[in-house]
Amino acid sequence: MGPFFGGMALERLGGNTILTGVVRDQAELQGILQRVTSLGLTLIEVTAVERALGASHPAGRRGSPV
Repeated sequence: MGPFFGGMALERLGGNTILTGVVRDQAELQGILQRVTSLGLTLIEVTAVERALGASHPAGRRGSPV
């Protein structure tokens, strides 16, 4: 099932499967949700986790315009 979700990590925990990975935009998120639905899986939760921005990312540099 892993390749079906394009490089996302799958982990079994307490009878549930946790899918973890980076989603670049809304279109990619919609594609993942459609795959979950097409497999007949029950979606329990979706959680957004902000990644820490390092100095190499424009939004992570102090004083630079974004």
